[in-house]
Amino acid sequence: MGDQGIKKLPLPLSIGIDNLLNLVAAFLKGQGVISKGEILVYVTKDSIGVKKVEEKSLISNEIFERYEGIVERVLEIAIELSIEGREGKPVGTIFVIGDTKEVMKHSHQIVPNPFKAHNLNILDPKIKPIIKEFSFLDGAFIITSKGRILSAGRYLDVDPKSLDVTIPQGLGSRHLAAAAITKITKAIAVTLSESGTVRVFKNGEIVLEYNPRLSRSF
Repeated sequence: MGDQGIKKLPLPLSIGIDNLLNLVAAFLKGQGVISKGEILVYVTKDSIGVKKVEEKSLISNEIFERYEGIVERVLEIAIELSIEGREGKPVGTIFVIGDTKEVMKHSHQIVPNPFKAHNLNILDPKIKPIIKEFSFLDGAFIITSKGRILSAGRYLDVDPKSLDVTIPQGLGSRHLAAAAITKITKAIAVTLSESGTVRVFKNGEIVLEYNPRLSRSF
């Protein structure tokens, strides 16, 4: 049997079943197979369940399509840092992807930029250890829509209150900054908490959330 007419969807398998289902739902919505508010049934090797098509899933899929390969690589690094830490210790950091001209306007360097004058791309597998090494720096990694790493240790000059940004109770300044920078620009942000939770922000909201330390195989 040939595969003509079969749509193939590349998925970042490490992000957990709930997020995977959101991406699948968004993909099917884009293909006209299902509509917002409808229910899809899914089957894994261990379970059967249902998933309602919601607005956040559509946003999540848009993120992966717009920054093809880049978001997956950032999530891969964030998830590995969540599990492994840096030198065995938990780390927290922010990655800001896209709309770099505006992001740079709304940020400033707080430590010497280790990526200055270097043309390094996050899609290069050899760069991963370098990213992990600098994950201890305060501030954010700034990454272009093509994957070039412009800076690390960048402070985000944003005022969440003036932007009317709200986040779930218990999250701190890192998450407020991530939400605010994605509201004032067209960028997306990926945060890693010391607790191990990885979150993706778009338009000032959390659109994907996953803690690989708490995950179970499915």
